[in-house]
Amino acid sequence: MRALLALFVVVSLAIPAAAYRGEPVSDPGTIAGRVLLGGDLKVDRDRMDYPSPELFGHPRAIERQLKVDSEGGVANAIVSVVGIKSGLPATPGEIELLNDDSEFVPRVQVATKKSRITIRNRDEVLHNVHGFQRRRNLFNFALPSVDSVVRQRLRRTGLISMRCDISHPWMTAFIFVSLHPYGAVSDAAGRFRINGLPPGRYTLDVWHERLGEVQIPVVVARGAVTRVEPTYRPDNRLKAPSDWLLYGE
Repeated sequence: MRALLALFVVVSLAIPAAAYRGEPVSDPGTIAGRVLLGGDLKVDRDRMDYPSPELFGHPRAIERQLKVDSEGGVANAIVSVVGIKSGLPATPGEIELLNDDSEFVPRVQVATKKSRITIRNRDEVLHNVHGFQRRRNLFNFALPSVDSVVRQRLRRTGLISMRCDISHPWMTAFIFVSLHPYGAVSDAAGRFRINGLPPGRYTLDVWHERLGEVQIPVVVARGAVTRVEPTYRPDNRLKAPSDWLLYGE
C-alpha cells in the first residue's frame, strides 16, 4: 500500500500544471473600464525611487512614473485576467521598444509568451537595455549608435523590467508576458478593454509601477460588455506581489 501511495505521489509530481489551451470562443464577452486613483489615497508625487520586490526580489530601487488625468484615470497600468485556462489562441506577436530622446517608448506593454521584441536606438548616444525578472538578468544589450537594433524572444512569463544603466537611470520600461492574450495597458485616461473572453467568473489583476497591485472579481456574460473601475485605495492594495504578476501563469 505504501509503495502504491509513493508511486502516486511521484506520478502526481511529474504531471505538469495544465497549460493554457487555445480554442474558438462562442459568443465572447468583454471587460472594459477605467483604472482610477481614489481620492482618499495620498501619493507623494515628488518621490520617484521605490523598492522593487516584484522585479528584483530585494529592495533595489527603480525610478517609477505616475500619470493621472483630471478625473483620476491612471495611465500605463497593466490589466490582465488571472489564470484563465482556455480561450482565444495566444499567438506570439511582435512588439517594439524605442530608445527615443533618452526615453523608452512605449513605457509599458503586454505580450504573449514567445513574442519577439525589437529594441531600436533612435538617439545618437550609447544606450543599453538591461532586462530583469525575478532576481534574474534576462538580457543586457548595448545599442551603441543611432539605428542600432537588437531582437529578443520573450520566453519567460511574468513581469519584466528594463533599464538603461549607462548614465540614464530614468529610462525604465515594463513588459508583462503571459500564456494567454487577455491583457491590456490603460491609456492616458485610464481606459482599457479586453475582448474575446469566454463567459465565466474571473479575477482581474491591475498593476501599476507606482501604485502597486489590486485584484477584483469580474463576471463576464455571454456576448456582453462588463464594465469595471478598479480603484486604488489605501486598504485594497496587495501587500506582496502576486504569483500571477511574478510568473504570469
